[in-house]
Amino acid sequence: MCLLFCQCRKADTYSNLKNLQLGKEFNMGQGDKAILKGANGQAALSLEVQEIIDGRCPANSNCIWAGYASVKLFASDKKGENKQLLLCTGDCQSASIEATAQTAIEFADVTYQFTLLEVNPFPGTGQDNAPKQVKLVVEKL
Repeated sequence: MCLLFCQCRKADTYSNLKNLQLGKEFNMGQGDKAILKGANGQAALSLEVQEIIDGRCPANSNCIWAGYASVKLFASDKKGENKQLLLCTGDCQSASIEATAQTAIEFADVTYQFTLLEVNPFPGTGQDNAPKQVKLVVEKL
């Protein structure tokens, strides 16, 4: 006899995530999830940091290439539409990465602009073992 078990996983609810504000800077680490709220206090987007890559030249080093830092994000709106986006800062083109520090995406007639402000800590500053954090801002256009 063979039994097959299936389980449906309910998507994260808005109540168990960190609350952030559209238009305000915020920090997130890899695996962090958050809800971005609009001016009316209603949930606009949920956001998850899937991956942070930091290949920048360490501080006080002589490198032939400046390197880059990037973050892969997963965004979804309250209607369940999902999008993945990549933001990159530094010498992204030399790494054949077709991303910039700023991009806009549209969810059901609403456009949001995502901006990567910083990736911390910077390599070679004595905090190399600290978890990476990205500083972002998301604005409704």
